[in-house]
Amino acid sequence: MIDHMGFCVRDLAASRRFYDACAHALGLQVIDNTADSFLIGRGTTQPLPFIWVGTALPAFWSAAHVVSASPVHVGFDAPDREAVDAFYRAALAAGGRDNGLPGPRGPAEMKYYAAYVLDPDGNNIEAGVRGKSMSALVTEEMMVPSEPDIEIFVRNKRPANLSKYTAERTLLMVHGSTYPAHTGIDLPLGGQSWMESIASHGYDVYCLDVRGYGRSTRPKAMDEPPQNNPPVARTPNAVKDITAVLNFILKRRGLTKLNLLGWSWGCTLMATTTIQNPDKVARLVMYAPPWLRTTPSVLAQNLGPGPLGAYRTVTREQAKARWLNGVPEDKKAALIPPGWFEQWADACWATDPTGARQNPPVLRAPNGTVADSQDFWTKGKPMYDPAQIKVPAMIIIGEWDHDTPPSMAQTIFPLMINSPDKRLVMLAEGTHHMMLEKNRGALFRAVQAFLDEGCE
Repeated sequence: MIDHMGFCVRDLAASRRFYDACAHALGLQVIDNTADSFLIGRGTTQPLPFIWVGTALPAFWSAAHVVSASPVHVGFDAPDREAVDAFYRAALAAGGRDNGLPGPRGPAEMKYYAAYVLDPDGNNIEAGVRGKSMSALVTEEMMVPSEPDIEIFVRNKRPANLSKYTAERTLLMVHGSTYPAHTGIDLPLGGQSWMESIASHGYDVYCLDVRGYGRSTRPKAMDEPPQNNPPVARTPNAVKDITAVLNFILKRRGLTKLNLLGWSWGCTLMATTTIQNPDKVARLVMYAPPWLRTTPSVLAQNLGPGPLGAYRTVTREQAKARWLNGVPEDKKAALIPPGWFEQWADACWATDPTGARQNPPVLRAPNGTVADSQDFWTKGKPMYDPAQIKVPAMIIIGEWDHDTPPSMAQTIFPLMINSPDKRLVMLAEGTHHMMLEKNRGALFRAVQAFLDEGCE
């Protein structure tokens, strides 16, 4: 239907590098045209259709055309899903910016898999494939008994056509100290969640909320004023919950081991679970791990005087202030894409109807992890020994993480003397909540590459 189209750019060399990378991944070519323009197409033997890209405004164009005043959207047809993934990686490596991770798009019946990247001028460049190598994702939810009167909420996502389950492609994910797993790890920001991204690569993915969080059983102490009871959901309790779910998945799929991923406090939980179950874990990912500290935990700063109660409450305003703490002022406005904080907060606070009735609405979070910090981490006593981790392990951290600063990850890493394939990755312009920020694609890609290595 279209013979050709074109648009202007500011920097021809930067655009040439970007489109060279994109074209190569998609089996296309960038062809020299003039000193101030190039063409994108299938090659000289099949010249049409083509896209013209240049810096000089053609004489027959309207003088009103201004570069990037109204960014264009160009969608390329990819030969298969692997080409879409390759396009996305190549585009980012060549100076593009993430505008949508590779994954299923639109209604399931479309069978459309696509990725979106912004070029150096802000144009939205898409690559997609329809009806090829595609499978819709299946979602299942279940409650798994941990101990009497305690049931753990578990969510599972996997490709509908996945028929063979393996340790290398099975993953269990858990949250941190304040917010549930399913409202962050499985929040479809920009059309896709982290769980969905991993599942779309052929993985059987699970997330769980430990007791006191999200949709899992809340201890009875959380129905009373916090000062009436000691902190609930301490680390040994949470590890018991994770172990119950781990064993449930292994039995369900007929496996002997699987992969574990923890965020924040979840790193302590998953490291401890790995040490206690060395034959049941294939790979371990620790995203933003805490370690020994000389200052009070960020979580304890709003608790006030007096004994530590069963739980604490968090408002949306407090959550956002904590999130952005440590981010340079000139970077705060663009860090969280429009609407993403609100989408995340709506999902989190909806899990606590009791807290929602307060004014202002709050989210109740167990204080077990705060008590652990006071009793162990701030007193120079680690809750686990990194030397006992004997599986391939990855530590990944954002440079602006104020909750668990990069120095903590850098301290843990050399202590993991028995991990056969350990690595430490620090990502630019990311906080403790990087999985919910504009640069989350870098986090997703790094973790995916580590997991995929176990499948080779």
